[in-house]
Parts: sequence; structure tokens; C-alpha cells
Amino acid sequence: MLQNIAQKREKFIIGLKKKAREETFRKNRFPQSKNVIPFSSSNDIFQSSYYEAFEKGNQQKKFNFMNDDLEIGETMTDCIFKVQQLNNYYNEYDCEPDYDTTKDVERIFKIFNMGYPQIDKSCLHILLAISAGNHQQVQPIHEYIQQLTDYYNSTYYTELQQYILDIFANLACDCYQCRDLILVLEVPKHLWKYTLQCKQKCLFDDFYSMIINLDRMKPEINKFKLIQLHQILQDLYIQLYNAEEKKQILKIMNRIYSYDKSKLDLSFLNYLLKGDHENMQLSGEIFKYFQYVSLLDNEITLNFQSQMAHTIIKTINKYMEQDNISRAELKSLVKKGFVTLSNFITDDPQNVNEFWEDILPYAQNIPSIFLEVDDFFLFLHNLIKFSKDEDVIKLNRDYKLIKQIAQEINDYCEEKDSQFLFNILSILYRLLNIDDANVKIFNEEDCESRILYIQQMNISDENYELTNMILDRLDQ
Repeated sequence: MLQNIAQKREKFIIGLKKKAREETFRKNRFPQSKNVIPFSSSNDIFQSSYYEAFEKGNQQKKFNFMNDDLEIGETMTDCIFKVQQLNNYYNEYDCEPDYDTTKDVERIFKIFNMGYPQIDKSCLHILLAISAGNHQQVQPIHEYIQQLTDYYNSTYYTELQQYILDIFANLACDCYQCRDLILVLEVPKHLWKYTLQCKQKCLFDDFYSMIINLDRMKPEINKFKLIQLHQILQDLYIQLYNAEEKKQILKIMNRIYSYDKSKLDLSFLNYLLKGDHENMQLSGEIFKYFQYVSLLDNEITLNFQSQMAHTIIKTINKYMEQDNISRAELKSLVKKGFVTLSNFITDDPQNVNEFWEDILPYAQNIPSIFLEVDDFFLFLHNLIKFSKDEDVIKLNRDYKLIKQIAQEINDYCEEKDSQFLFNILSILYRLLNIDDANVKIFNEEDCESRILYIQQMNISDENYELTNMILDRLDQ
């Protein structure tokens, strides 16, 4: 049973890497870079025997696998010839599951980085195919990771850099040991500085793939290793254009903030506030980022709270007006938004003034989607708790709010958590105390018996006390 599970898992991972390899091969057959890769990087080191071996390997139709020992006296030209043969083979086929790649990798690094970029391309092409194989086939590459990293930072050719990034992306999703080795050797850190300098979109996209594969492998990355990636992730986010890619990177960053909020950067917050919010899932991750910011000290975030609040309300409003929006995704967005707004109010009640006019219409006529989100009632509880009586009366225009709370009381069931009950009872008690008309309306809704019923439930002492206070008010 366990063996079958392991086989299925390996098959899945190989399939994942094969797909990535095929995409890379298509990309590299039609490279985005306009740089033509020469055979030799300098006429001073050109050796005709190497070129002849390279061309001979290209023309060889019959192929024999070379997983034998390096022959005694095997020359550099022999290695070039055999490597070029293998390169041509991997243009058409995958690495066979039982094939031992050890000797091929030794040959590759015997002729790699000698000043012949076309030979380097063949070497990297083979390594990419091998990196899409199984764990045993991938392992021989491990000892050459530093060489690949150094080469990436020294080559002029974007296409060759793409190969290296995709090799690391494949290694990253081979197993957690390969993933951890890449992190221990700080490969992302060593590659990122040069990647950022190059300003090539294709490199940013490939670097993203490597990062996502590092994060995909289970068990999750050690939190200390993950935190070390924070600055790279933040810089990468700014360079990406695709909303899905930005969402995935920000999702990883938000996981970092769950461990260490000191990594939150107000300059990055400012960048997020200036950006568009045209993708709802990305907006959800941005709201999650705002949520972590809202937990910082008020003095640190004071200058940004108003902007964040306006962004949240404006974005929610935009998506509520759109058709064909996933209700589940919209609920998730509303939840994250109102958790953040609640944090602003509890941190400093004066913050209510910053977005009072924006939120007033929603409180006066609550959208149905809000009623499905318990955190909206937490927000509403905080809003009413810290508002003046005259403002609460405005919120309850046409007595719609008291009627809605009465409905929530009638619909309440024990599956709802204690906090939700506390929120609606607190809102109710405040409404009953500021206007006798609310008492009359509440009685007309025939809710007093429901309050008595709730009191008999298994509720907290705090909620029990609240129900008593409400019943006392209704009896006056």
C-alpha cells in the first residue's frame, strides 16, 4: 500500500516536472532573448577540434546511452561529442526511469563553462531533462549547484540563465531534501541580485516558478528559511505583471507575517495602495496584508489607515456591482476587509471618522452578502460601540438595522460561535437603550421569547448577562 502511494507520488512529480520541461523547451526553441549564442565567447580560446566534435555529435543519428565509466584517456573532444549526442536525444525523448545519470553529469561538468556557450547550452539542456527525472537521477546534480549558480551570475545569455532557473525549479519540487539543499545553499539569494539587475521579464517569470516550486513541496519550508526569503519575495512581487503570480507570492509573504510582523514594510504598503485591484483573489491577499498591518502599533500605521480603509470599501463595492462574481470569493474578500476595519476601530475609535461616510450606506441598508459574514457583525458591533448616540440613530435609519438584528436573533443557532452572539446582543442592547421606538419594533417582531430561549442555551457568562440586561430593558 505504502509502496503504491510512493509510486503514484513519484509519477505525479515527474509529470509535473515533465510539463515544466516541455514548456521550457518550447520557450528555448523560440527564445525571447534576441542574443545569438555563439559557439565560442572569444576567438582567443577557439579550438577547431571542439567545434568538429560538436558538429559531429549533431550529425550522429544513432545514439547509445553512455552510463559507463569515463574512459581512460577520454579526451575533451570525446566528451563534447557524447554530450552533444545526448543533447539531441533529449530533444525528442525523456530521461528513462532506470537510467543512471551519474556519468553523464560528470562528463557535462568536465566540459561545462570552458568559454563555449553553445556547448554550455547543450550541457544545460541535458541537465534540464535529467532534473525532470526521479530522485536518483537528480542527485548527481547536487554537488554542482554552486557551479550552476556562479555560471548564472557570469553569463551574458538570457537563454542559458533560463535553463538554470528551470533546472533549479525542477530540483525544488523533486523532494523536500532537494528543496532544503537549495535553501541551505541560499540559491535564491545568490541568483536574485543578478536577476534584478538584468530586468528581463522572462527571468522574473522563471524565478517565480522556482520560488513556487520551493514552496509547493511538503512539508512546508522551515519558517526561519522562509523568513530569509522575504526581501526577495517583496522585490519579485513588484517585478511581476501577472495577477495570479502576484497573488501566489503575496500569499507566501502573508505566511511570513504570521510568523514575524516586523518584516512588514510601509514602503511596500504604499506600493500596494497605489496599485490597481482588478483581480479579486489578489485583492483578497492584499486585504490580508492590510490585516497584518492593522495589528501594528497605531503610531506606525496612522498615516496609512485612512487609505487602507478607503481601498477596502471601494474594492468591495466594485466587486459587489459586478455580475458573474463567485459568491464564495466575495464573502472571503468581505471577511478580510471587515476584520481589518474592526482592528482599526479597536486600535483607535477616532479612526471611525476616517471612513464613516463611506460605510454609512452599508449600515443603513446592509447588503445580503454582508449578512453571511460573521466578521461584518464584529465590525458593526465595534462601530456602534464607539459611535455617538446621534450617529447610531443615523445607522438605524428607517429602523432597518433593529429589524435586521431582530432577524439575526430569530435565526440564531448554537452552531454560531460565542463571539457572534455577543456581537448581535451588544448591538441590540445599544439600539434598545437609545430609542424607545426600537423597543416597540423589537416587541412587534416577537423576539422576546427567542431571547428567553437563547438564555437557556449553553452560552457564555458574558452573553447570559447581556440577555438579562436586554430582558430588563424590554420589561421597562
